[in-house]
Parts: sequence; C-alpha cells; structure tokens
Amino acid sequence: MPVNTVSEVPPNHHRVVALRQKHDELSQKVVEAQKDILSSDHYVSQLKKEKLLVKEKLFIEEQQRERA
Repeated sequence: MPVNTVSEVPPNHHRVVALRQKHDELSQKVVEAQKDILSSDHYVSQLKKEKLLVKEKLFIEEQQRERA
C-alpha cells in the first residue's frame, strides 16, 4: 500500500481546504444571521459578499490545481 508523502499533496491543497472551511463557516453565519431578527440587512449582506469572495478564491485555486 503506497504511503502518502508531503510531495504527493498538491501545492495548494491546504489553501483549498482552508477556503472550503471558511466558505462553510460563512454559510452557517448567513443562515444564523437570517434567522436572528436583531441582525441587520447590512450585516447579512456583508457576510454574503465575504462568502462570494471566498468562493471566487476557491474557484481560482481549484482551477490552478487542475492545471498542475
């Protein structure tokens, strides 16, 4: 059975994992903020914008991974 080494991990693997985690965290925050009547529309909008930026970064990282 082959052993995974650090050299077998794509260069941006850890970045992709971190971005996915951040995206998931922001998704949860958006859901929670939308349920909370004390959350402002501005706050929810800011969370959604941040989530979209993370998604765009994730897309770029995944495209680079596919080219490697």
